[in-house]
Amino acid sequence: MTAPIVIRQLVVGYSGRPVAGPFDFELSGDRVTWLVGANGAGKTTLLKTLGGLLAPLSGSIEPWPAPGTRGAVFVHAAPFFFAGTVRGNVLLATRGREAEARRALDRLGVGDLWADDVRALSSGQRQRVGIARALAADPACLLVDEPEGGMDADAIQCWRTVMQEATGRGRPIVAVAAHRPVAFDGVPTAVFALGDGCR
Repeated sequence: MTAPIVIRQLVVGYSGRPVAGPFDFELSGDRVTWLVGANGAGKTTLLKTLGGLLAPLSGSIEPWPAPGTRGAVFVHAAPFFFAGTVRGNVLLATRGREAEARRALDRLGVGDLWADDVRALSSGQRQRVGIARALAADPACLLVDEPEGGMDADAIQCWRTVMQEATGRGRPIVAVAAHRPVAFDGVPTAVFALGDGCR
């Protein structure tokens, strides 16, 4: 199991301007941490900070996994893709290891999109491919922002299975920001509620 990540007195924000915090909580591999809060409470900013995309304004994250392969990977609510195919995008995460890329796509039920142009994907397909690409990087910590947008029932089940497998193995540690996550049914979770802005 991946060692817990302990967050203490963490304040997050942009360009030195606090958005939310201070926070004290723990991310553990045996449960998915569900971040809840009103729009503007700082959920996305917190996830980006945990993922190494933003520097903390103050406080600590210990141990703080480095961003990228085998570290912390953030999946945006509207994942960004490079021009080209699904194959090309997911291979970036595996550094060219095709079997691992295909396995990640299959876990999210989108292996048949291998040769498709990313511009032709529906919003639900983009979300699944984005999560698959993140999983292909073998992250220690998976941070996902509003993953269920556009997902149908099959996609929800695939995502639920991914979370169940993660909590069963204790890796990756998973944190999710979501308003009403249907996929959490049957998944061990811990809820962390963000207040309104910075205290």
